[in-house]
Amino acid sequence: MRKDLHQNQNPQISVAEALEEVRPLIIDVRSPKEYEEGRIPGSVNLPLLDDLERHLIGILYKQTGPEEAIRKGYEVFEPKQTLWERQLAQLPQDRPWAVLCARGGMRSQVATNFIRQKGYPARQVQGGYKSYRNYCLEQFSVLGYPNLTVIQGQTGVGKTEVIRGLSNSLDLEGMANHRGSMFGAVGLTPRSQKNFEGLLLERLQAVDWSRPVFVEGESRKIGPVSIPAPLFSAMAQAPTILLTAPLVERAARITKEYVLGFPDRLGEVRTLVGKLFPDLGHKRVEELLEWFDRQQFQQCFEAVLAQYYDVKYNHSLSRMTFVAELENRETEATLQTLEAWRLP
Repeated sequence: MRKDLHQNQNPQISVAEALEEVRPLIIDVRSPKEYEEGRIPGSVNLPLLDDLERHLIGILYKQTGPEEAIRKGYEVFEPKQTLWERQLAQLPQDRPWAVLCARGGMRSQVATNFIRQKGYPARQVQGGYKSYRNYCLEQFSVLGYPNLTVIQGQTGVGKTEVIRGLSNSLDLEGMANHRGSMFGAVGLTPRSQKNFEGLLLERLQAVDWSRPVFVEGESRKIGPVSIPAPLFSAMAQAPTILLTAPLVERAARITKEYVLGFPDRLGEVRTLVGKLFPDLGHKRVEELLEWFDRQQFQQCFEAVLAQYYDVKYNHSLSRMTFVAELENRETEATLQTLEAWRLP
């Protein structure tokens, strides 16, 4: 393999230009850990160095300087050439390729040159993933969010189910992979802030802002992630629709989702119920746990909703103004009403 790939210049492309192309293929050559912590949605990870190799070469660079680190980098990559060639051959050839590393530096320069030498017309992304992060933050500020419409309602009314059934909506909890409540992470692995924001921007750019864009009312944080400030501010000012449903139906939804949906996580749910004693008192929580252990889940969650969630949520709802109120007894009927919705 030629050892001057880090010296040859490549065709360059900005993040914005790459994402605006039709069906772009972003080839991310950062290490697996870097990619897992934050990536462009739909990108493909072909690491030039694995996590340990990147760490060791970084130490070598600090201790001996760039020349020895570059030499070691080529030595590490050379045995991977055959595997890389096979992986490149399996990538779609009918899409424009753009190669990205952390900051648009040596890794993407070497990788792009290697790829081009194999006959593929790849370009190097200027500024790398850092540039993409800056692009995300900039876009959150300039989008404007016209026709944003918030759906509010007590826990268990089916807000998330409705949001996911609508054709023009933002499923923030789905993108966060967290339900935004005390039980929100049961059966799920929450996403990082970077990956949440990447998925969010992709969706924000895909919806039709000329008609209502529905989003569930949320607090600023959804589990470990935070809604970008410009979007959260727009949500606070947007027209709001209130969904309602009887307590018995709300408790049935909670039971179906958390208990029947994840039977192997009953212990986790039980532990969370047990943590309600600061609000409900030890005696009441003991009663809830007795119902839970006897599998009287409906009775247990009716009490949790009425005495815990509703008390907290109703305080917030009392300060809101709603443009409409819909009883969500049949999800399909609610969806039909909202699909035809026009803002006043």
